[in-house]
Amino acid sequence: MQGSGRVLLFLAVFSASLVIAAFAVAGETPELASKYKEPKDLKGLKIATFPPGSIQYTILSKWLKENGLDPEKDVEIRTMGPREAISAIESGAVDAVFLPEPAPTIIELDGKGVRVVQSGEMYPNHACCCLLVSGKLIREHPEIVEQIVRTHINATKYLKEHPEEAARIFSNKTGFDYEKTLASFERWDGDWITNPHEMMNSTLEYARVNYELGLAKRLLTDEDLFDTRFYDKIMGISSSPIPVPAEREEIKEIRIGYQPSTHQIAEMIAMEKGWWQNDLKRFGVENVTDKEFPSGPPEMNAMLAGEIDVAYVGTAPPITAIANSGLDAKIVAAVQINGSALVLRAASKTQTPGFTAISTISAVSAVVVCFIARRRFGQSNR
Repeated sequence: MQGSGRVLLFLAVFSASLVIAAFAVAGETPELASKYKEPKDLKGLKIATFPPGSIQYTILSKWLKENGLDPEKDVEIRTMGPREAISAIESGAVDAVFLPEPAPTIIELDGKGVRVVQSGEMYPNHACCCLLVSGKLIREHPEIVEQIVRTHINATKYLKEHPEEAARIFSNKTGFDYEKTLASFERWDGDWITNPHEMMNSTLEYARVNYELGLAKRLLTDEDLFDTRFYDKIMGISSSPIPVPAEREEIKEIRIGYQPSTHQIAEMIAMEKGWWQNDLKRFGVENVTDKEFPSGPPEMNAMLAGEIDVAYVGTAPPITAIANSGLDAKIVAAVQINGSALVLRAASKTQTPGFTAISTISAVSAVVVCFIARRRFGQSNR
């Protein structure tokens, strides 16, 4: 009886140790947000953001370098779209994200992270999204481009006057939560604008940064990137007529690219309200469609392939597409400034299904083995 008792005692201790191990693994992930004091605290962390050539990648790389960190050696930048990045930080796969709204707000309200730096703190009043139009459309159908800019200006004004409706339209279009989307309007540091002149300087700074990072093969100028004639005519800045070619291809469809960010709600409002369709109908356009892209670089690939005519996109992706691949397109209006944020992971309870099962089985095993041991020892004592 003594030998079997020792075996039972060993099994009880072993089962209990599995319980302890399982709960140790199912404990808390380290909290990073409360420990953040300065950019150098990011050293060694995994940060999710958009791909090279995007606004987010450009600003994050620039800011890290300015604060003594090598973006290629001192941190691990993982490129992904907003939905994937939200899942990555909430699951603990990455330590931080640098994303446009509403992603930072969603992560915060889910209790999975805390914003520690707004993009406007990294680079005050920096350009973000713009309205980009193909060169072919500009040359052959300037009257259509002028109307596209007018519709964009009207949609932006409507957005700022009707934030609740704008948030609802965005939520319905993208599937992101309405309340969190609306809350992001209060938490961000951005603003929706339309004047392309307001984003020229920082866009040219992106051109310089991307050139120095080796992401752009040549250094672009404002003439390479901007065509402000349409905005200037609409706003009365210039009265110079924009010539219409005598011969041109008839255009029946306009295809617009956008991303699932509140930065680009103006496009979604114009689509939901039917303004794109109605405003362009008088020019012979029979159909207007839009397509979602996870970030700017793939959107530029689509424009290069002739799949879209108009893009709501950050000002950085066109830089690399024009400089490296000869994209024929120009920025005709501004969409928005600032509006992204660096979010660090907050402490959270983590429990994987496998370890949950182990802890449950171990706990039951420990109780059963201890019960048997008690009965055996009790019988031998009697």
